[in-house]
Amino acid sequence: MPLISFIVPVYKVEDYLDQCVQSLLIQSGSDYEIILVDDGSPDRCPEICESYAREHENVKVIHQKNGGLSAARNAGIRIAQGDYLLFVDSDDYIDSGFLRAVSQKIAQRPVDVAFLDALQIYSDGEVTPLGYPYEQLDFSGEEAAGILEQLSRFSKYPSGAWNKLFSRKLIVDNLLFFSEGLLYEDIDFTIAVFQYARSFDYYPIPYYYYRKNRNGSITNTIGIKHVNDLFFIIKKWSSDATPLSKPQKAVNAIMAYEYCVLLGYLHRSGKAIPESLRNEIFHYRWLLRYGRTRRIAAIRLLSRFPGLRAATFLLGVYLKLRKL
Repeated sequence: MPLISFIVPVYKVEDYLDQCVQSLLIQSGSDYEIILVDDGSPDRCPEICESYAREHENVKVIHQKNGGLSAARNAGIRIAQGDYLLFVDSDDYIDSGFLRAVSQKIAQRPVDVAFLDALQIYSDGEVTPLGYPYEQLDFSGEEAAGILEQLSRFSKYPSGAWNKLFSRKLIVDNLLFFSEGLLYEDIDFTIAVFQYARSFDYYPIPYYYYRKNRNGSITNTIGIKHVNDLFFIIKKWSSDATPLSKPQKAVNAIMAYEYCVLLGYLHRSGKAIPESLRNEIFHYRWLLRYGRTRRIAAIRLLSRFPGLRAATFLLGVYLKLRKL
């Protein structure tokens, strides 16, 4: 049984796929498998995937009708054999020393979830750290409540599935698959995983190179689906019931951050959002009181004066400038 299953969804990335797969194949040792999920890609990606499978026995290929990132990841999970799962986007790549370093960490202390470092690679060649302060996390406790509480105090919730290592047993035994057809699926997935995980760690080792467009992937494409899907996740995970458990308070705090993002999206999506939906979203302003960062506190103050609609406008401008 391999230690790690690299799950790589593949769709319209023929310019980047070789670099991605080669970065996996040069890992030291043979204690891993690579699962390439061709998600109905209309270019040369299916042929490239097959060529790697013919040449390397630890490369598996799945061909399926286009179903999106979540469907591709789920297909990979279902056939994975590794003790751990690592999701790698096919236009990104990983460091050559990753497997050797992470194997040593797992041997010292196996966990349900490990947080990983990543670097952002811009089109002009600039490289910057992803910037999450994982080194501040305290892993002395074993309960999910502790990790959620700490993550809720980050300036931004680290939702990405690709910068974490997951126990396959944890995912499969608890049926923690990605919600298909949903944008922001990583937020939904990681919140669910943290409800079940009982042990965590941070591996401060070179790992992931995330290719980031200077213009941002959704900067000019915010529409009603983005708003609907993010709002769906916020409604799914937040609660105003009383009394609230400590983990739910932490989740509410995380959702308060996502709610601020949603407010900014409302402005940027303009008239595409029906007034009824806009009013329903405004009804969830109560979430802001759970926020645990200065930024959310400032937005809460803005929502009172000059008002939530004005705060929405200011957030939209801010997110556009930040290219989020």
